[in-house]
Amino acid sequence: MMANVGAAMVVAVLGGSDPNPGLQLFPNVSNLGEGLRNPLGDSRMAQWLTVLSRNTPSLEACGALCVAYRNASAGSPLDRCRSFTRYVAPVAGGAVGAGWCFGHLDPIWLPLSGLNKSNNAPIADSGFVEWPCASEFDCSHNGDCLAGVCRCSQGWTGRRCERLDLLPVDRKKYGFTPTDPLGANRSSWGGSILSVNGVWHMWAARMDSHCGIGQWEQNSMIVHATATDVLGPYTEREVVAGVFAHEPCVTVDRRTGELLMVSVNYPITGPFSHPSVFNASGVCNCTAKCTQAAMGSRNKCRTCAHPGSHPFLPILRTAPSVAGPWTETLSPVLGDSDSNLACWINGTGALNCNCRGGGICAFSLDWKNFSSWTSFDRDPATLFVSSRPDDEDPMLWQDTDSGVWHSIQHNLEGPHMCQGQLCQVGTHQFSLDGRAWWSTGTAYTNLVEYTDGSSHLFDRRERPHMVFAENSTVPVALSNAVRPGGADGDRTFTLLQGLRGASPE
Repeated sequence: MMANVGAAMVVAVLGGSDPNPGLQLFPNVSNLGEGLRNPLGDSRMAQWLTVLSRNTPSLEACGALCVAYRNASAGSPLDRCRSFTRYVAPVAGGAVGAGWCFGHLDPIWLPLSGLNKSNNAPIADSGFVEWPCASEFDCSHNGDCLAGVCRCSQGWTGRRCERLDLLPVDRKKYGFTPTDPLGANRSSWGGSILSVNGVWHMWAARMDSHCGIGQWEQNSMIVHATATDVLGPYTEREVVAGVFAHEPCVTVDRRTGELLMVSVNYPITGPFSHPSVFNASGVCNCTAKCTQAAMGSRNKCRTCAHPGSHPFLPILRTAPSVAGPWTETLSPVLGDSDSNLACWINGTGALNCNCRGGGICAFSLDWKNFSSWTSFDRDPATLFVSSRPDDEDPMLWQDTDSGVWHSIQHNLEGPHMCQGQLCQVGTHQFSLDGRAWWSTGTAYTNLVEYTDGSSHLFDRRERPHMVFAENSTVPVALSNAVRPGGADGDRTFTLLQGLRGASPE
């Protein structure tokens, strides 16, 4: 069972250079990932950890050691301890014993289960220090640090402005829930959204032939949909790319209005077609019942074998405007894997792209010169992501006012197919230069509240896209691919959730 991260104890601790910083204590929670692994043996996080003690009597004592820790030689922001984890049982075959106390030097707070998955026995407890902020770094560059307190920018909240300030969802404005001409449900899987002249344009992955997300690698295509309200409902206008095309991410050159779409593809027709992969089983022909309520398990709607082996061609599509037409170009420099590519064109026409796992993976000073696109060496010596959680599905942007880079992504740590549990499904990262990325931890969960007072724990909530007010990087909404689960089975749709303080119209 997922730990209840809201059940915290507050303790005042004396010590350190700041007067009486408080502690938030969370029993049965791990900020070092789930399971029985040795955190010092995990290269993603070891460099951001320090062993404060190997014989700590309590979580409170571990927190006091975190408050007292100083490493002046490391320099800000790694000169003090921000959060802490104490093991109550040995892990990794005894390599880490009960009573070991770890301090986290980077800002991540990703509270996962501290219980043994096999028997629910306690493994770890965690907490964080409520330090006053010293700079915008301590506010995740999503707000200003004023007199030791973070004042969050629109759309963000939390002690460190690390969480999205999401509004309850109006079921009448439910995003993109496509249907066929007869009204039978179809499934969509996330959408990239831009506002142009007051109209909201979404480019989304949509499954062909009434299939759910279980058949995505056979049946996904990219469609264009529009709405007059950012939250929807969105109406499908046309198919931009037929089967197979998936994970569209659209960015605009604000100087000219030209669009760039990146996605993964293996088309059946067209100049880059490879139809032979699909000939053995064809595009899956599911029935309308597969996306209707009370349809049963998704396995009953798998009418053909999952191909499992076809490459993912990185086809670039460009258009002079939202009206099209789209021109296709193959970009070999981006490889043939499912890289979850997400790109952003800044005000000078330079391009940065983010990939699965975080950090910039491709760059060009002139996005329109495809031959100039360069794949970055992702050597940790030249590019790092602090604590590098197991993330996918990034969405990248550069704040037009501060120049700071941001990314939100889908978190795979802990259960991400939640099945009734509370899951930390969305994370946030920021970077001052695009090379050094700092993970701040949970930005949102799979829990969605509704304006009627009800709520729902979605079985899956993935493919995040921030939605901005027109001609700005002021966030107004979050877009996600969601699967309700339960009686809806494998049906999915694209959910839009507004952000507090937003005035997009």
